[in-house]
Amino acid sequence: MQRRVSEAGHRQSAARLWAPLARFIDWEAALGEAAEARGRGAHFAYEFVRFGIKQAWACLFAALMLALIIGTYFLYPRGAALARYDFLVIGAVAIQALMLAFKLET
Repeated sequence: MQRRVSEAGHRQSAARLWAPLARFIDWEAALGEAAEARGRGAHFAYEFVRFGIKQAWACLFAALMLALIIGTYFLYPRGAALARYDFLVIGAVAIQALMLAFKLET
């Protein structure tokens, strides 16, 4: 797969493919440049927060699954026609399908 290259020669972010994130790309780039101009401490803080946000995004599926597991532990009816673990499998597939449909996952 070939990456798109901007007029300046930089690779364009894949976030541009998802409309809700596309509007933040230029803002985030300007924020990074401003942090770099302020010195090493500001640049470190910027990169640290940016890393944390990316890690949180990467944990989205796991967090949703954990919420589903905990929710079914407390709320799933005993003696239901569908076993709890079968429901969890269906829920996991549904979460993944929704993430693909909303382009949160590739």
